[in-house]
Amino acid sequence: MARMAAKHTPEAQAKALKAQPAPDTGKQKGGVTYIDVQTAGALLELHPERVRQLVKMGYIERHGQGQYVLVNVVRGYIRYLREEREKATATHGKNKAQEARTREIELRIARDQNKLIETEEAIEVLDEIIGSLKSEMIGLPARLTHDVEQRRVIEAEINAAFARTEASFQQKASALRESGEAVQTDRTDDT
Repeated sequence: MARMAAKHTPEAQAKALKAQPAPDTGKQKGGVTYIDVQTAGALLELHPERVRQLVKMGYIERHGQGQYVLVNVVRGYIRYLREEREKATATHGKNKAQEARTREIELRIARDQNKLIETEEAIEVLDEIIGSLKSEMIGLPARLTHDVEQRRVIEAEINAAFARTEASFQQKASALRESGEAVQTDRTDDT
C-alpha cells in the first residue's frame, strides 16, 4: 500500500518524467518537423490526453492523422499559458471589484437599517448627551448642601471629572475622524 502511494508523490512523478526517453524529434518533411501526440506530451511535460484537449480547444493544430507541427505545438501551448494567466489576472481584478461592490451594498443596507451612522453624527449625539449631563451636574452641589466650602469641593470634583471626560472624548473623536477607530486610553482612577 505504501509503495503504491509513493508513485503519486511529486518526487516520484518528477523521477518518472526524467526516466522517460527524450522526445523523438519527429519526422522532417520539407523543413517542417512533425511529431505525434506522445512526443508532444513528453515535450510539454503534459499527458497526451491534455495535448488532445488543447487540440480540441484550438490551441494546437493537427496536421493529418495524429501529426503535429513541432513549432506550432510549442507556440500553441505558450499562447494557452498566456491566455490562462490573463484570465487569472482579470478574474482577480473582477473579484476585487465585486468584493468592493458587495461591501458597499452591505454598508448601505446597514445604514438603511439604522445599524450604521456617520461618524460626525455619532460625535454630535455624544457631545449633546455629555453637555446635558454637565448641565445637570453643575446644579448638583447647590442641591446637596448649603455649606459653601463643601459646594466648592463637590464642584471641583465634578469639573475635574468633566475635564478628564472631555479630553478623552476629544481624543477619541479625533481618532474616529482620522482612522474610523477610537483609540484606547488609559483610565486613571482617582478614588
